Amino acid sequence: MFRTCCLLACFAVPALISATELDFDLAGHEGFPLPAKWSLPEGGAGVKPAAVVVLLHGSGAQSMDEDLTASTVGKQRNLFFADLASALAETGLAGLRYHKRSYVLNALLAKDPKAKEKHGSFYANPLYYFVEDARAAVRAAHERFPGAAVLLLGHSEGTCVALRVAKEEKFVAGIGLIGFLSTPIVTAVFEQVVYRPLEQFQDLDADRDRSLSRAELTPAHPLTAALTAQWAMLDLDGDDRLSSMEFRGGSLSNLLLNELLIPNSYIVQETKYAQPAQILSGLEVPVVFFQGTYDNQTPEYHTRAIEFLNRSVWKKSNLQFHYYPGKGHALDSRECYQDLFYRPVEPAIAKDVAQKMQALSAQR
Repeated sequence: MFRTCCLLACFAVPALISATELDFDLAGHEGFPLPAKWSLPEGGAGVKPAAVVVLLHGSGAQSMDEDLTASTVGKQRNLFFADLASALAETGLAGLRYHKRSYVLNALLAKDPKAKEKHGSFYANPLYYFVEDARAAVRAAHERFPGAAVLLLGHSEGTCVALRVAKEEKFVAGIGLIGFLSTPIVTAVFEQVVYRPLEQFQDLDADRDRSLSRAELTPAHPLTAALTAQWAMLDLDGDDRLSSMEFRGGSLSNLLLNELLIPNSYIVQETKYAQPAQILSGLEVPVVFFQGTYDNQTPEYHTRAIEFLNRSVWKKSNLQFHYYPGKGHALDSRECYQDLFYRPVEPAIAKDVAQKMQALSAQR
């Protein structure tokens, strides 16, 4: 099948600064053990931070470090959440991160495929468990630091989880959203698969006739190799040209075969939760958006739509919007909007996020 893109979030230099980290098992929903870490600021185990930040993963079976190495330029080590946790600790905030339940179960299934039967409820209700595990993390943070503000910092899919948790948990005092997703995940994936590559197709279409000839495939263009290799398959009408509809049909065929593995159970579950905009319209705690302008997985317009609604309709004072020019889905530097590969987050950007999260704790 025709392939041009990666999934939504959805490995770096070592963590940006040293912090005291304590391993423990977080008791997730129904007591399921999730390996986790506390990241503590100067003072270590005896510290009493003003706030503790619970980090919530993007899509996929993510570890507590949200390891992006496989999709990073040159396979450079890129531990996004580990770097954020270090920056938070340097700013004086405690952090809590944990292995996503799907990550833990994948490890169990690798050892014993029959374990899936024991955990069938998760596979039938994945989103429910992601939300409930996050709620368990919030309660753990409050119990460990009863005097501290509990903040959520979600990335990609984790932005939706964060909002759903904040709607239910009274201990949440503020929320940070990196790469905000305003729509159901199936809509975002559809755009990533069908429409994101279309800009590259249009770059090649020199005569703007909505089709490509072989002569228009410039050697240096990132799409040329894939189109050349799959030309015969994509040229359905045999006219030795690729129309934009043939191109999009090839992209869409991946979704129709369900190769991107969005479980139907997840899609159905999303309809049972309030949508992000609905939650934001009624939320009273402070919320800060961190959005890269070169994010091609949850594009900037998701955040801009909320900013537009707030300015023209809601007129709420608790929403803040911060845009990072040239930064991608993990606030990492990109060469252009069509650049699909991560880089490690720059220390200055991680520090900026941490400082803005610290400012949230002062607003409660």
